[in-house]
Amino acid sequence: MNSHLLNEKFIPEKLPDICVPRPALLNTFHQYAQKRVILVSAPAGFGKTVSTLLWLAASGRKSIWISLDEYDNSPIVFYKLLCTGLLSASPDNKVIAELLRNPDFTVSPVEHTINFLSHLDFGSASYALVLDGTHLITDREIRKSLPYILKRLPLSLVTLLLTREEHTEYMESPISEGRAARITSGELIFSELEIQKYFKAYGHYITPEEALAVKDVTGGWAIGVHVVARNGQLEPGGKLDHSLYPYMRRHIWDPFDRDLQQFMLMTCVVDEMTAALANRLTGREDSEAHLDRLCAANSFVSRTDGGQHYRYYHIFLQFLRNVLEEDTSLDKDELYSSTAAYYRERGEYYSSIRFAVKAKDFEALTIDMLEMSEYSTQGGAVSARVAMQDLHLLGDSIPENFTENESYLLISQCWYYYLLGDAQRFCTYLDQLYAKLPEIMEQHKTFIRYGLFMRSIDFRRPIFSVSDLLTSEIIDVVVRSTSRATTLMNALPFIHRCHRDYSDFASDIEEKTRKAEPVFTVLLGRLNTYMAHALRAMLYYERNMLKEAKACCDLAVSILPREFVGEPSFSAALTQAIILSALGQKAEAEEKLAEVQAGVLEQNNSHLLPNFKAYETRVRLSDGDKHAASEWFEQYFVTPVKDLELYKITQHFTTARAYMVLAKSDEAMRYIIRLKKLGEDFQRPLDIAEADVLKAILEWALGKRQEAQHTLEFALSAAQEYGYVRIFAEEGAAVLPILRKISLKVEKKSYTGTLKAKYIHEVTFAAYEQSKRKKGLAIQLNPKAVRLSKQQKHILGLLAKGYKYKEIVEYTGLTIHTVKSHASAAYGKLDVNNSMDAVLKARELGLME
Repeated sequence: MNSHLLNEKFIPEKLPDICVPRPALLNTFHQYAQKRVILVSAPAGFGKTVSTLLWLAASGRKSIWISLDEYDNSPIVFYKLLCTGLLSASPDNKVIAELLRNPDFTVSPVEHTINFLSHLDFGSASYALVLDGTHLITDREIRKSLPYILKRLPLSLVTLLLTREEHTEYMESPISEGRAARITSGELIFSELEIQKYFKAYGHYITPEEALAVKDVTGGWAIGVHVVARNGQLEPGGKLDHSLYPYMRRHIWDPFDRDLQQFMLMTCVVDEMTAALANRLTGREDSEAHLDRLCAANSFVSRTDGGQHYRYYHIFLQFLRNVLEEDTSLDKDELYSSTAAYYRERGEYYSSIRFAVKAKDFEALTIDMLEMSEYSTQGGAVSARVAMQDLHLLGDSIPENFTENESYLLISQCWYYYLLGDAQRFCTYLDQLYAKLPEIMEQHKTFIRYGLFMRSIDFRRPIFSVSDLLTSEIIDVVVRSTSRATTLMNALPFIHRCHRDYSDFASDIEEKTRKAEPVFTVLLGRLNTYMAHALRAMLYYERNMLKEAKACCDLAVSILPREFVGEPSFSAALTQAIILSALGQKAEAEEKLAEVQAGVLEQNNSHLLPNFKAYETRVRLSDGDKHAASEWFEQYFVTPVKDLELYKITQHFTTARAYMVLAKSDEAMRYIIRLKKLGEDFQRPLDIAEADVLKAILEWALGKRQEAQHTLEFALSAAQEYGYVRIFAEEGAAVLPILRKISLKVEKKSYTGTLKAKYIHEVTFAAYEQSKRKKGLAIQLNPKAVRLSKQQKHILGLLAKGYKYKEIVEYTGLTIHTVKSHASAAYGKLDVNNSMDAVLKARELGLME
């Protein structure tokens, strides 16, 4: 193991000086290791860590240990930790070392981890990977992707997931398929014989009956057995509080002298410490002696990394922090500030920010944020320090009152709520930011570029309004800055629907794009001209002016600086693909799509793969491809979300389409309604229109013809203002029958609505041309067409009027057998069992008036 690559998070706790062999439990570990993944699931204090350490010692495997905490709950941090740990076991592998150092790792951690694992080779060595504390990892993307990652680990490696969760849904499939096994509290509890041996190790001899009494009181809970064995006897009456805190206070905490108690309280603010950090926190120079004294007494403290680091046992650490909260004699903010200073001196800025926030230390927080202010590089790749979009790692952990003292933090708050799709809070922080921009310019010039970028994505104002803020001083500061605001939004991937919707340009594309160029120049530097041409291309595309769109797109691609790989080139290439497809150049469009995918992989821009996959899947879904829909839901990044994130909106639209193709109409409708709400909240006309088009297609497929027509009319009326055609035409055969109905309505002299016949004809014709190429989204949703014969309709019509069978016989002259035969045939076609349901269903499908 190459320890210079690691920090204290990679150092396991040391086995207690006193522990007893547990052969039955170790045999269970050994058997389950054959499945390569073991989930050790039990509440705190059941001995998950010690049992795992015992098995590691017995198995002879080398260990890669990663201790997780709540700050690892993001794909970027989690997978960086995982790969760093794995690299420590193969430090001479230059390929994986370079992959881990790649700045793009922070943008697409899952894809980079998969690539990393494909080059990992342990040779003949046997390892065990331990992820300690996986209950703290609740991020849906991690939980969905982790089983895929575990499958790709070398066969010689066994993975152990230590968690306090009883139910781990994300691991149920591997367990049911026999690729993983679970060890629960039932296997971890101490038997009476093990309890006797544990007492004996402490010099206490108890009878089998006394061991049984201890088990009855403690439930065989490892920490409970430890507390009782250390004390040597049960409380009078054989009682032990299940939470253990009262017992720990009386029998462990109270016997310590006040000096040692103070020492432990002052050092419990961190999960792990060096003697130097302990000295910093306590203001003394003999911390190492105190820590060694605690270790020697086996007082819930372990030494790791050859004695360099110390750690309180988890349950004791929780106990200490509870006591610290109750203790009014200690200044907790001062402890947090001292910790922040320690990490800052080591260049560990995420850790220093965490503790600066806890300490409400504004000056320290400013220093740390300035150190991390290089959000991106000129080439568009995210910095190795921190990406602007990665500030959700701080996000709502920054108290709102902080922004009153340190105004630049408003930028992080704006960005946080923008990405999450919370328009109301985004606007609230924006308004506060505008009032503080002069202050930011005066005190923190480094952040002014990002303040301008926030103004540029304010959907309530035209982008030209940024020019109002561009004083010569601000321009000078921005131009001299080495960073460039980046958004992940170019990866959506179309420029006119990226960080903002540019529909307000559609009425005069050339003039408004020209007017915006000064803003593009300040925000984007050398990308400004590319941005202008790419924007023109997509707006012309939406208006179905395809020749103009292609000319602008080709020009944009030709002037894109070669060093600008990543989002700009990705967006440009997909823009070419969609325009070629609209022009009917299928082969060229498919070739361009293959080129885009190859470029993403070759340039190691795997963070773009989710949105590429979203577009590719959408193309396949437009032919009603059920397999594509099922594959989409297997993607690790497609997870259920409470609130739709704006930066994933392309993926969310593909999810809605996949639900439709799989005939999951209820899920599709709910998703579409949420997408429309998100579009309305952020004033994005194209997103609103796309949601309405999908809603209309779904309603039509479900037989709700009038609702579908009304929905699409509404969408067309809104889009007519901008001259948008492709947003409807791209749905081809799925939308064509609704358009034809509307077209007939508009052509009538009695029509008094706002839709113009010329516009409707243009949209309908474009959709017709598209229908020649694609079957349409709703192909799988449409039930088998119901066709009733003339006689069947007649019989149902009479039943609808209240006629009985005998009356129908008299009225029609048909035999009773013939009447019943026609009625029965109609019931079968309509999938109903009685005349009332038959009439209602026939009317719903438009088969009867």
